Amino acid sequence: MSMRLKFVCGAITIALMATAFVSSSQASITVYTDRTAWESAVGSFSLQDFEAFEGSQTEGAGTDVGDFTVRQLGTDFGGIFSEISSLVGTVHDLNDGAAVGGATDEGGTGINFSFDTAITSFGADIGGWSDDNRASAVIAGSSFELAEGQTFFGFIDNTGTHSSIDFAWVSGLSDGGAVDNVSYRGGAVPEPAAFFVWSVLGSVVALGRRKRHA
Repeated sequence: MSMRLKFVCGAITIALMATAFVSSSQASITVYTDRTAWESAVGSFSLQDFEAFEGSQTEGAGTDVGDFTVRQLGTDFGGIFSEISSLVGTVHDLNDGAAVGGATDEGGTGINFSFDTAITSFGADIGGWSDDNRASAVIAGSSFELAEGQTFFGFIDNTGTHSSIDFAWVSGLSDGGAVDNVSYRGGAVPEPAAFFVWSVLGSVVALGRRKRHA
């Protein structure tokens, strides 16, 4: 085997190992509490602002808003805790437009977003949740506690195996809040680190060619 071929094969092996490492490191759930940071990481995404669903109920079968269904789980809380309305956002200092109301307690209740197909990214503006750390976001059995005063929750997971997200009870008394501007992406989020690795490989190979012809 020529030295040039050995050099190229070695570079490819290193690149493949690095790419595998990058992919593996990004396979777990990464949580965001800042919308700007989440949007920057995700790039393109779909958004549902619920304005077309003013007055819709989330109890029982819930409300199908297109790519996903919103439903209140468990106990019948009634009122703004089980509907999509402008009042929900106003009460929870979220916005003046339509938002999803939800509530949780120790009876296993909460609000659920069930997607028609698996997603890799989810983000939403939230308000009024987790007084005294009472609520969390639940993804595939993993709970991520919501902090009091938190205004955004999002995650990225390029495994693309998630189709259901809950806002659920953690401890203490019952809790209620609002969710709006649900943003999501079905395809894998670009992996800039892997792209960088292959770019470096291309540069190395090109450099090897130049040296050979020098």
